Amino acid sequence: MASRPSASAGRLWRLPLLNAALAATYVLLAWVATRSDPSNAILWPSSAIAVFGVWVLGFTAAPGILLGAYIANAEVIGWPAQTALLIAVGNTASVSFAWWVLRRIRQPWRGLQDTGDTLAFILTLGLLGPAISASVGVISSLLAAPPRLHDIGMLGPIWLISDACSVLVYAPMLVLWWERRHERLPRPTAEFVILPLIALVGVVVLAFSPPARQALPLGLASLALLPLLWGAMRLSMRLASLFMAVLFTLALVGAALGLGPMMVLPIDERASVLQLLGISLACTVLLASSLAQERSLALRQLREANAGLERAVERRTKAMVKSQRKLQEQLRFQDSLLGALPNPTAYSAANGRLELVNQAFTRLMERSRDALLGRRPAEVFEDSLLHTWTSMDRQLHVERRPLSQECRQVSSDGEATVWIVNKAQVTDPASQEPLGIVTSLQDITQLKRLQEQLERDERGLRFLVEESPVPLVITRVHDSVQLFANRAADELFRADHTGRSGKLLRDLWVEPAQRRSVVEQVLREGVVRGLETQFLRYDGSPVWLLLSVTHTQYRGDEALVFAFKDITPTKEREHTLRALAYTDPLTGVANRRSFLARAAAALQEAKIQGKPLAVLALDIDHFKQINDVYGHPTGDRALRSFSQVCQQLARDDALLGRLGGDEFAIVLPRSDDGAAYDFAQRLRLAVQENATAEHAPLRLQLTTSIGIAHHPCEHLTECGLDDLLARADQALYRAKQRGRNRVELWTGHDHPGAA
Repeated sequence: MASRPSASAGRLWRLPLLNAALAATYVLLAWVATRSDPSNAILWPSSAIAVFGVWVLGFTAAPGILLGAYIANAEVIGWPAQTALLIAVGNTASVSFAWWVLRRIRQPWRGLQDTGDTLAFILTLGLLGPAISASVGVISSLLAAPPRLHDIGMLGPIWLISDACSVLVYAPMLVLWWERRHERLPRPTAEFVILPLIALVGVVVLAFSPPARQALPLGLASLALLPLLWGAMRLSMRLASLFMAVLFTLALVGAALGLGPMMVLPIDERASVLQLLGISLACTVLLASSLAQERSLALRQLREANAGLERAVERRTKAMVKSQRKLQEQLRFQDSLLGALPNPTAYSAANGRLELVNQAFTRLMERSRDALLGRRPAEVFEDSLLHTWTSMDRQLHVERRPLSQECRQVSSDGEATVWIVNKAQVTDPASQEPLGIVTSLQDITQLKRLQEQLERDERGLRFLVEESPVPLVITRVHDSVQLFANRAADELFRADHTGRSGKLLRDLWVEPAQRRSVVEQVLREGVVRGLETQFLRYDGSPVWLLLSVTHTQYRGDEALVFAFKDITPTKEREHTLRALAYTDPLTGVANRRSFLARAAAALQEAKIQGKPLAVLALDIDHFKQINDVYGHPTGDRALRSFSQVCQQLARDDALLGRLGGDEFAIVLPRSDDGAAYDFAQRLRLAVQENATAEHAPLRLQLTTSIGIAHHPCEHLTECGLDDLLARADQALYRAKQRGRNRVELWTGHDHPGAA
């Protein structure tokens, strides 16, 4: 549970840190791009960082883009603060709006996965976003002329081309390497190493060649498309985008240094031509790489489909061969199995004639195999077996399900036997037409005799159990439904068969957890003996029982057998003796020994938990005079009335006890001086109003004096219960001195040594 707040705090700090890093990168790239000329940057790579930010962080990247754009325009380029803010808002809104449009037209957005995704990226983040940013920038620039900017008419196209080139060249590389950072790079081969190096050397030579007056180097620059197309078709999309970004960056650096083929163009057209060339190359490479990616995916899926078909054909062929072999084995096994079956078994065709019989069947019929095959039942069987055989055949043709039926026969030696006749229909798997009937016979004569003997024994045992003086109950294990209860159990639980029908024995346990523990122990050990527990009778009255439980089977169900003995009188005597040991017999509250033990435990708990605790000492005012004048019976009635008022007003966690005579004490856990004083005042008023002592014809109204001491103690390093009781008694003594019927707190001046 403690890790969740820390995880939430980590996520809360992560977003501001990422936005700060995004803003810092935005400003750094703006500073690099404008290092030579702040008013005429060849490229604006910060736009690519903005696209990367919304791609990775979504709309939550807007604060970082806005902050970075504002600082870059105000501090790096030098726009006035108001104009820089408007341009920053335009930069942020344009990329956010383009991202929103991209997510709307490509749902669900999966990244640069196919040609449609790539084309949507080019049109939205590559062109729509820069167009909006350029429009807002031109409008904002009309508010204040930037420093060292003389031709504001070309600002819009220059802005658009610069942003679009930056986004299309660098943003895909950043995004693809971020999204696919966990993918392994392909193993380098000669082709993938030599050709990129040749292209890299060629671009370096061309980009950093001295300026020429002829247009030949400019024409040679178009040859850079060839290695880029090769990379798009042969390399993965992230490697192709990296290859394109590296080559374009080399050309860009050469142009910035005044070298390369772009120098043959007019000075005001060089940057735009280079940027347009970068846009066209980027679009070409991205679309070609997407097409190659789709082609690779289609080829991979085709190969997987072909491999799957080959595996399916191979599996089918193996299955057919295996099926044929298995069929032959089954035919051989059928003959051997039929002959090895111990029970008499026969197979009759649809016309009723016997076609297969085993040796046990021939022995039962006392005929040879040849004398049975091809015969109808009427030619083979006699009496009851013939009737059972033919009637079951007719029933089987109608119901088409396996049948079993008993049949009594008289053997050749005159002994009566009992057989089970089992029949099942054999059908064609394709047409479901009946082919024949399989019949097996089983001699259950001994089983029937044992069953009859078991029924006789069960009747005798049931009589003994029902008439037993020991209460016995049998319940099902899984749901505790009562399966049986004898008369003694009905008398014990005060119910009859109708009253307990469908009742659950577990509902009668006072402590369900104890029942679960007993059931687990019985299932584990087999028996539990001599357990004392409390049950409820069906009329709701409690009863204490000594029970023994064993695990058994009862009529097919897993069951528990409970044997009970009523020990309620013994428990009541124990309760009475325990009450006499811990309770004051006159008032019903805790006696001195019980109170002191419980109070010491409460004080120890308060010390451990660091909680306050208060002790009240109280007695009845003028109690000695009541005893002397009206007699001890009236004094006893006064004590009972006083204790009843105290019990009614005491909190649930309060401890009340009689220390002797009319001296009582109350412990209030988690109570400071104020709470204890308020309680004592309420108790004093309650005694004054409700506590009386009857002495006909008089009704004596009682009052009480109360002294309070509290923990933590003052002036004592170790404060025990005796110290608290002594201080409370001193406060009580002061209440007596000040007129009785009052509450006093121990303040330290009650101490014998105090001034």
